[in-house]
Amino acid sequence: MKKEIVNELFWLRSLSCLAVVLLHSIAASSYNFPENNQELANLFKQLSLFGTPTFVFISIFLISKFYPNGTPTGFLTKRFKYLLFPYVFMALIYAIFDTYFALGHFNNAQYLKEVLKNIIFGDYIAWFIPLILQLYILYSLVHKFLDKISPVVIIPLSLLINIIYLLYFSITKPLGVIPFSDYIWYRGYWILFFGWIFYFVAGYYAAKHFKQYIEFVKKHITTIVLITISSSILLVSLTHFNIISSISTKRPDVLIYTSCMISIIIYISTKINNIPKFIVLVNNYSFSIYLLHSLFIYSIDPLPFMNQLTYTITIFILSALFSIIVAHIVNKIPIGKYLVGNVQTQKKKRKKQTTEKYLTTK
Repeated sequence: MKKEIVNELFWLRSLSCLAVVLLHSIAASSYNFPENNQELANLFKQLSLFGTPTFVFISIFLISKFYPNGTPTGFLTKRFKYLLFPYVFMALIYAIFDTYFALGHFNNAQYLKEVLKNIIFGDYIAWFIPLILQLYILYSLVHKFLDKISPVVIIPLSLLINIIYLLYFSITKPLGVIPFSDYIWYRGYWILFFGWIFYFVAGYYAAKHFKQYIEFVKKHITTIVLITISSSILLVSLTHFNIISSISTKRPDVLIYTSCMISIIIYISTKINNIPKFIVLVNNYSFSIYLLHSLFIYSIDPLPFMNQLTYTITIFILSALFSIIVAHIVNKIPIGKYLVGNVQTQKKKRKKQTTEKYLTTK
């Protein structure tokens, strides 16, 4: 059976990938130019927060669309193979950078510590991979249950659960009786699927009822835009007034903002028949860009003539470009896709794309 995919996902995947790169580029420039007023930088960082949650949404959207009656035999094995090998390999690579950052030189004991942190706790850029694997398992367990429940009931309920979960870790302090509680409260709770359950449910039903979802977005686009503006103002205000100090995708107020951004991107993409080659390129290399870009961002120092803006633009462009080049070269060898992620081979068409390969990298 052919697996039909919609053009809208090209835009979602590409723009969310670029949002992640932009977020990290701004963070790096803020680190290198601490003397600058960071209000504007923080604004754009917060507006870029929809990136990673959109990746989660897309991952579940695809599996729900391709396998509405449940995943076939061997599905999880295949996904684990395509995701875990790059996860472990890149954990080894990032541990080298983490070691030098911590000590200023290489040390075997520190390197081993960083490797274990990366692999066991997801303490690096690819932490989302264990999350995606959890969601794949969750889908295989609950898809029949979700089929029996109205999305009108379960989507608001999942949003409430998600908000309560994230809010709890935002306003409480670590419980000393729990092992590694400091780390769990700092970032460990990110990896558990509870923190992303709304995107899971939304992606599931969006795929199941995609035509109805598109029609809903078209009908209510003005309201969606207004909610997006309001939620972005709230997002910035909570940070500005230090009510929620962290600028993170794991904030409860990001849930509404991200869902609206997804809807707006989908709405705009329905108005564009031809997908630009640039969008197709970023889509095809999105997984590798996600895995690799931070290596380049933190390897490129600002030149003397640069200011924060020019440095941000430079590392944003170069980190994405170098990630594509490295992924292209490494994928030329047989095991390359198990090192830096599998590269897609989608080509531009007018209206729709047919492929099953999307699931091999998410």
